[in-house]
Amino acid sequence: LWDVAIGKAVQTLTGHSSWVLSVVFSPDGQRLASASFDNTIKLWDVAIGKAVQTLTGHSSPVLSVVFSPDGQRLASASDDKTIIIWNLDLNKLVKDGCGLLNNYLVVHPEVLEELTECQTPPRLLQAATVLVIQGEKLARNEYVDNAVVKFRQAQQWDANLKFEPQIKAQEFVNKGKAERLVNEGNSRLEEKKFKEALAAYTAALKLDPKVEIPADSWNRLCWGGSLQKQAADVLPACEQAVALAPEDGNIRNNRGLARALTGDTQGAITDFEAYIAQTEDKDSKAQRQRWVKDLRAGKNPFTEAEVKKLQNQ
Repeated sequence: LWDVAIGKAVQTLTGHSSWVLSVVFSPDGQRLASASFDNTIKLWDVAIGKAVQTLTGHSSPVLSVVFSPDGQRLASASDDKTIIIWNLDLNKLVKDGCGLLNNYLVVHPEVLEELTECQTPPRLLQAATVLVIQGEKLARNEYVDNAVVKFRQAQQWDANLKFEPQIKAQEFVNKGKAERLVNEGNSRLEEKKFKEALAAYTAALKLDPKVEIPADSWNRLCWGGSLQKQAADVLPACEQAVALAPEDGNIRNNRGLARALTGDTQGAITDFEAYIAQTEDKDSKAQRQRWVKDLRAGKNPFTEAEVKKLQNQ
C-alpha cells in the first residue's frame, strides 16, 4: 500500500502463496480484496494491515474481484470459468456465526462474555443457567470466591435469579461437605466400623438435611451394629431406615432386633410381627415367632448362641 501524497510504501500485505492478480478497495476504503493465483481471495483490514478473512471456493486462479456499491457483496471471476458472488454483510455473518456456535456459547459462558455481539437475551438466559450450575460445582469443592463470581454473572444475565450469591455459595459448600461425609460413612460401613459410619451420616445430615442416604445404608448399619453389641449406638440408624421405608418388613425386622437388645420389648414385638406378616420364608417366620413368644414371656431370645447364628447368616 502506497501513500500517494508522499510517494512511499506504508504497508506490505503478505499472505497469498502465489501471484496476486487483482486488488480492489471497498467503497468505504476500510477493506481491500485481493485475488490470487493460489485460488483464494483475501479480505484485508486496511487499518491493521492484516487479512481478516480468506474466501475459498474457486478451483482455479482468481483473476478479478470487485465490490458492490454498498460494500456488502464481492464478485470474483476465476479461470475455472465461474463467477462467485460473496455475501460480506458482516452483521449477518456474525449473526449466522453466533447461531452456529449457539450450543457451544451457552455451555461456555466465559466465551459468550467476550463475544458481546452474540449476547442475545435468550442466549444469555440459557447461559445464566449454566453459570449457576458451574457456581454450584465450584462451591461444592469449596471454591467459594469463584462460585460467587459465577452467581453474580448469572444474575446480570437473568434478572429473575433472586438469591444472595454468598449465601447460595455457602449452601453448596455444605452440600459438598455432606456428600463427602456420606462417602466416608459408606466406607466405614463397608469396614464394619458402625459407630464411625453413624457419626459420618449424622454429621452429613446436619450440614444438609436433604443429602441422600438410602434406607438400605441405614438398615445395614442398624443390623450390623446391633449384632456387634452396639444396638444402643445404632438405634438412630434403625429409626432413619424405618422413616424412609416404613412398609419394608426387613427394615422393621432389623429395628426390632435393636429394640429388643435395648430393652424396648413391645416395640421389638411390633416390628417382628410386621416382618412375620410379610415374609414368605417359613424358617425365618418360625424364628421370629419364637422370638416374639420369648419376648412376651419375659425371656431374652438373643443369647450369645442366637446372635452368633445371626452373624453367620
